Amino acid sequence: AEAQAKAGKVAEALGTAREIKDEFWRAEALAGIAEAQAKAGDRKGAEAALAEALGTAREIKGESWRASALAGIAEAQAKAGKVAEALGTARGIKDEFRRARVLAGVAEAQAEAGKVAEALGTAREIKGESWRAWALAGIAAILAEKGLK
Repeated sequence: AEAQAKAGKVAEALGTAREIKDEFWRAEALAGIAEAQAKAGDRKGAEAALAEALGTAREIKGESWRASALAGIAEAQAKAGKVAEALGTARGIKDEFRRARVLAGVAEAQAEAGKVAEALGTAREIKGESWRAWALAGIAAILAEKGLK
């Protein structure tokens, strides 16, 4: 499905993804399609695919699988420029390790978007010391690259 989306065959990709019976893999495929759509400039299509992926992920019975799917969706949301939505999705992840990893990525996306105060706030939300340090280091690198102080 993701290969179809990258080749510009979005309708076919969505059809293929919707045929996947397992909710985890269907959510993963939809998130991948959304990333391809966002990269191609189809923001509206990406938003729709992300919304469908999120709805699918919420149907997943196993907590660990649901957390993994939500993490992938949050990362896709951030890559699609939907950073506020990514933050909301990340905060909904119950697994502390996965939530911390995704929050670190969201903090970096916020810094990339020039929202430094928000990025620092998100980094400070991270409970795990290692992931918080990772996020702060990523923010610092982005700021140095952009020449911000």
